Amino acid sequence: MNRYELISLTITKLTILFEVLVNIFVFALLYYYFMFMLLFIVNIFKMRKILYSLLFLIHVYIHCCTPVYMTNPLNKKEIHIGNYYICNLRDYAEDTCNLNYTPNKVVKLLCPVVPDSPNTFNSDYCFESDGVKDGYAIKDNNKSIFTTIPGIIITSKIINNVHNITITPPFYVLNNISIICMCDSINTREESKAYLKINISRTEQTHSTLNSLVKGCDFGSNLGENQFLTKSSNEDDFFMCNINAYPGDIIGLNCSNFYNKNYDDKTRIEPKNCFSTVYLGVDKHSYNAVSITSLLPGAKYYPDLSSTPKDKNFRYFGTTYLMIPDVIDSKFTIYCSCLYRTHVSVAVYELIPRFNGNNILNR
Repeated sequence: MNRYELISLTITKLTILFEVLVNIFVFALLYYYFMFMLLFIVNIFKMRKILYSLLFLIHVYIHCCTPVYMTNPLNKKEIHIGNYYICNLRDYAEDTCNLNYTPNKVVKLLCPVVPDSPNTFNSDYCFESDGVKDGYAIKDNNKSIFTTIPGIIITSKIINNVHNITITPPFYVLNNISIICMCDSINTREESKAYLKINISRTEQTHSTLNSLVKGCDFGSNLGENQFLTKSSNEDDFFMCNINAYPGDIIGLNCSNFYNKNYDDKTRIEPKNCFSTVYLGVDKHSYNAVSITSLLPGAKYYPDLSSTPKDKNFRYFGTTYLMIPDVIDSKFTIYCSCLYRTHVSVAVYELIPRFNGNNILNR
């Protein structure tokens, strides 16, 4: 951490401390002013019995309604909010989180930025641990997390000198597995007391998940044990991919190769927030960018990049999913693309309604 970053961090902390002290002072001032006024009224009107009762109730109320800064939920180590689980190791740097993962939940990990560590979060380093010894997560695994769990989504950004890491496990997992993400340690990078352990259970097999692959287009040539989408091929000879999708399906898109370090790291997804935003086909030669929730109310997409700051510390590893709701009113086509240095690969998704259990094409 350079001198300017240290000064900025110090100013930020002092500002927060000052605001808290001001809140405490104002609260105490109002409290004693209110007490004084009540006692003044008692002495004037001699209505001691009624006013003493009222004073007692107000006293209880004030102590029950503790100011928000005293019970801020972000000061907790583990937070469950809606579809999110947050492990806060920013404020608990010598502690751990242990999560039994439930499907469709988004996991967030907050890690402190340690001086002299890389400024950009390294996902491979975070997950280079297979076990825990004497309370420490030990760095002993050189296998990429994207090979360990193909289809996992990881995004990372630095906000207010804190690593914000978002982890979305894939929808289909063949075997029970535990993964450990280590925060940077002040003492050494070979072990860490601050880590998040995620226990993921195998996906129960149903008729629609027998092949354990998500319907989708993978232009990153992730094949064999690394394959997680139904259509996968080398981006050099795979310029268009077509998928038929129905109500209740999960569809996906991937532009990256996760085990080839020489793969083009300048690859981009278009629209930038696919599947939050998609291209809607009007005809074969024109399409418009639209919000997926305006087309499919109730649709869920992963990851949600709509509020991601456009800064140099943001990392996104190129996979996205869409959960189609159980009802589609009409047939339409959406597009997303992978932009490479030399060409564009296009994924075409035709969304088809079902009527009485049969898809519309069979009617």
